Amino acid sequence: MAEGIRIEGLPELKKIMEKVGSLKPVKRALAKGATHLRGEIRVYPKQRPSVNPKWFYKRGEGSIYLPTGKTYKTSEKHSKSWTGKSSHGGLTWTIGSNTSYGRFLQDERRQTVYHQETGWKTTEDVVDAEERDVVRFVQQEVNRALEGR
Repeated sequence: MAEGIRIEGLPELKKIMEKVGSLKPVKRALAKGATHLRGEIRVYPKQRPSVNPKWFYKRGEGSIYLPTGKTYKTSEKHSKSWTGKSSHGGLTWTIGSNTSYGRFLQDERRQTVYHQETGWKTTEDVVDAEERDVVRFVQQEVNRALEGR
């Protein structure tokens, strides 16, 4: 009569399952994905065509606020304003910018014609373009955990 079944490597398997069960690999991958998206969203357009912003002001019917005769010497530094914050134990990430004019630069519904013409990517465009990479980050981390790395 058999005395039992011995499973080789059970302690290692237990560690792997604890790691995967705690969702640590997924959380790590989501943080990596959020950092990646933030990096892509914050890129300024490479080329700015020479256009008259007043034309876009008229065409946009006042949706862009331009200074009238004044030059502003400061900026809210839109690119550097992008941040990421996790919630739900690291399973949800929110990426955002708190500049007052950011929605006119990069929001799909509010982007002005001028900023569209000058090459600003919307946040929605960036998310659509980078979705596969973020999914790949999660898959790679889970696979590493399952392999015991």
